[in-house]
Amino acid sequence: MVTEDNRQWLAADGGRQRTTADGGKQRIAADNDERRREQKLMVTNFYNSSQWQNSARWTTTNGTRQRQMMSNNDKQRLDSGKRRLDSGKRRLDSGKRRLDNGKWRRTATNGTRQRQTASDSGKQRWTTANNTGQRQTVLSSCGQQLRFEY
Repeated sequence: MVTEDNRQWLAADGGRQRTTADGGKQRIAADNDERRREQKLMVTNFYNSSQWQNSARWTTTNGTRQRQMMSNNDKQRLDSGKRRLDSGKRRLDSGKRRLDNGKWRRTATNGTRQRQTASDSGKQRWTTANNTGQRQTVLSSCGQQLRFEY
């Protein structure tokens, strides 16, 4: 049989009992704080370690295997970002050329075959994207096509 005195002693001993005033929430909060502190410490230790600072890593962010020294990491990240933008522009241009040919090609997006002419803004074209022959105005801005149906 547990007396009131016993209960208080048990609660004081680690707060594992549900008989604490707040239902043991304090104990949980303290545990979480401690865990968070440990994680932060681990991360900090890792980034401060020589293993991290001296490492040259291979990144595959844009699909190319790229060697980055951690010391001039920021500069290289900027360069690779510029490269990625350039390659994106090239892709857009080649896409426009492909559209200008006006050949029938299967579009991967909706799986329908659709005749596409030049994607200059304001041009109108027939498309079977939704399997109806509706006339659609295509505005191409930054390579994104917005379709308005009417």
